Amino acid sequence: MGKITVETCEIEGLKVITPTVFGDERGYFVETYNYNDYKEAGIDQVFVQDNQSSSVKNVLRGLHFQINHPQDKLVRVLAGEVFDVAVDLRPDSATYGKWFGVLLSAENKKQFFIPKNFAHGFLVLSDYAEFAYKCTDFYHPGDEGGLKYDDPDIGVEWPLCGEALLRRAWSSSFQKRIKNGAASGNIRKAEVDVRRTDLDMRKDWIRNMESKEKAKKRFDLSRLPKPVGIGVFYGICLIVAVMVLAHNNPLAPDQHTENLKKWCACALLTLACIIFGLYYDRMFIIPRELFQSRRLIWKLAKNDFKKRYAGSYLGFLWALVQPVVTVLMYWIVFDKVFQTRAQMVASGVEVPYVLHLTAGLVPWFYFSEAITNGTNALLEYSYLVKKVVFNISILPIIKLIAATFIHVFFVAVLLVVAAFYGYYPTIYTLQVIYYSFCLFILVLAMSYCTCAVVVFFRDLAQIINIGLQVGMWVTPILWNITMINDDNVITLFKLNPLVYIVNGYRNAIYGDEWFFEHFYSSTYFWIFTVTLFCVGSLIFKRLKVHFADVL
Repeated sequence: MGKITVETCEIEGLKVITPTVFGDERGYFVETYNYNDYKEAGIDQVFVQDNQSSSVKNVLRGLHFQINHPQDKLVRVLAGEVFDVAVDLRPDSATYGKWFGVLLSAENKKQFFIPKNFAHGFLVLSDYAEFAYKCTDFYHPGDEGGLKYDDPDIGVEWPLCGEALLRRAWSSSFQKRIKNGAASGNIRKAEVDVRRTDLDMRKDWIRNMESKEKAKKRFDLSRLPKPVGIGVFYGICLIVAVMVLAHNNPLAPDQHTENLKKWCACALLTLACIIFGLYYDRMFIIPRELFQSRRLIWKLAKNDFKKRYAGSYLGFLWALVQPVVTVLMYWIVFDKVFQTRAQMVASGVEVPYVLHLTAGLVPWFYFSEAITNGTNALLEYSYLVKKVVFNISILPIIKLIAATFIHVFFVAVLLVVAAFYGYYPTIYTLQVIYYSFCLFILVLAMSYCTCAVVVFFRDLAQIINIGLQVGMWVTPILWNITMINDDNVITLFKLNPLVYIVNGYRNAIYGDEWFFEHFYSSTYFWIFTVTLFCVGSLIFKRLKVHFADVL
């Protein structure tokens, strides 16, 4: 750490931070926030909003708290001097109802970290002050409650130098009581009533908030304790390993190949467990950040999709034209000109070639667009990467969700084409949802690797474009894998996870097989994808601190 000094307070959770100031005759330099240093000090929260206010002498702002969306705050003073106060509102805390104050100024450059479920306020001591603070949740109008600055049950000792200029922050229920009292001409009685019930009302609010927080934790997997999270993952891997070893494939060509598949699967599971156990903290950061930012992700994904075709006459229809033209050209060339249909029938595929082709191209179009956009996510949103308060971990998934909108349309087109040829939706068609999810997770895992590396090695984008051209031919899209007679070659091709996806789409549209009937293929795909996601998360978090410097 070294760059900051952290002092704990008598109220648990509160921290006073003093940064190191580098000064000379020219002035000074100070690093006001560094995620790594603060994380090492136990402050690993992700701040999503910065606020700043100015006030004149004797202005008292507070005491404020958030009702349904509590925030962690990191506060400091840019100009002037204030007396900053935090009041503990955690019902189970030994210091419930106690307060702590600290002097913050532009001269001492101290910062004050205030966790969730504290009321906060400050009094300006200088002629003028500028106050800034970071928050871990966005501002929600109507969500603010407050305590009286001179509540006798709390007893904050404000260093007042004259009459305070108050910004009243009583909760709405208290204000209604004041208004009712004013309407009846009995304002004093209403004020006394408020003061009498202030503590009881506050306790009721705290109990309600606590029950909501407990309900959130019950369904929030991102809050799992580390031993529980690792234990759950190991348990799943153990169950999968037992299923792999116990499975007997009656269609296996020989026992040696069967055993080789089993041991390879167990080796991959063991590798995944080792990586997950060693780097749990780093790998679990991204899933937690994605879950916490789910509403923001959805909003930004819709905006990304809209702006991509903004200003064009046909709008998003341009995203549909090229793939449709590509399908038609492949169909004409391979089915009508080269008579590929006869070869397909000879290999056991009796469905119309255009349906076979479309079922392979739909997932491929999604894969190629999503991996390209996901790789360039940080470059495209470089202005957000440079913002300290923005969670850049959500950028790749934003690009993938935007690409998913087009994919949903093409799946609908695929179903229409299948129905035109007499292959109507059945219960097996529901597997399209499963295989789409598989494809989404695979591309997401790859994107965290590629988007982090491309920041430092821009040539990777061109390498990926070439890889996509080659990948289309080594994936059985224009052809069928059953056309190969050598089992070893087939096994080699199946190492490509997209083979599992493409064959899955075809089974969902016109086949009559469930995904779990292909036991080894499903097991291999998920072991490969989870391992890739773990590696991608590690690479992303390792390089994340350098993104802003390079961009």
